[in-house]
Amino acid sequence: MIKSLLAIAVMVVGGLSNTAMAEKQDKGIERISSPLGIEEVDLRLRVALEERGLTLVTVIDHAANARERGA
Repeated sequence: MIKSLLAIAVMVVGGLSNTAMAEKQDKGIERISSPLGIEEVDLRLRVALEERGLTLVTVIDHAANARERGA
């Protein structure tokens, strides 16, 4: 769940700058490593969204969905 959230938040926060978005459009999803733990990254991304007045609409827990379907 948190990894999905982070992927979405990174795309949203990273795309806030029109220049950054234009430069990365042809690169697809970019993976970024962090020395921080997942909980700290999650918190920072949520704070960044809130500071920009953005709303986190949904969080998709792919792992839970897979478990429900026996994967």
